[in-house]
Parts: sequence; structure tokens; C-alpha cells
Amino acid sequence: MKKIAEAVRYLLDRNYKYYSIIQVELDLLTVAYAYVYFEKLILMGKVDKPKRKILAAACLLLSAKMHLDLRHGQAKELLEEIANVYRISSKDVTAFEFPVLVILQFSLLVPSWQVKMHLRTLNSPS
Repeated sequence: MKKIAEAVRYLLDRNYKYYSIIQVELDLLTVAYAYVYFEKLILMGKVDKPKRKILAAACLLLSAKMHLDLRHGQAKELLEEIANVYRISSKDVTAFEFPVLVILQFSLLVPSWQVKMHLRTLNSPS
């Protein structure tokens, strides 16, 4: 459980600081869904330290694609910004996007109770 908390805190720290500067406006709900996806990967034992940033970025990108109305070119812009924030290659993020989707068994619609926990965390003052 300690490793899960550390990994989620890492994702929270990176996203919370930067979600408002991304040109494509990320709302808190989109970020909360990304946490849920990332936690599922952790619980399945798929996250290790070398891949942590790439998997977190792929979860955020999948969440944005699923829950935002991205216009032409905005997905690429978002991908580049996420890659810059996490200091990783955008090619790595796109390479891991589909494997993450497969690991999650294409089930990106999750129960609201799983998302609400993260929304409370995002909305609470730190």
C-alpha cells in the first residue's frame, strides 16, 4: 500500500501543478480518471520505477481523449505538453497508450465512487 500511495502522490504532484498550464484545459474530473487508471495499473503490478512516468502520462492522455472534446490538433498539442511536463518522449507515451488500454481491458468507464475519492483529494487544499 505504501508503494501505491507514493505512486499516486507522484501522479498527483505532477498533474496538480501543471494541469492548468496545458493549452487544452484539463478539468479535475479528467485528472481524477487518470488517477483511477494509474491505480489500476499499480494494483495489477504493471508499474515500476522506470516506467512510472510513461504510464502516468499514458493514463492522463487516455483520460483526456475519453472525457474531453478534443478538437483537431488538440490531442497532439496535449501529448506534447504532457511529454514536456513529465520530461519524457512523446513517442514513448504513444507507444504505451495502447498497451495501457489493453491492460485496462478497454474499460475506461469506471464507477463514480472510484473517481469521487480523487476529486476530493484534488479539491482539498494542500
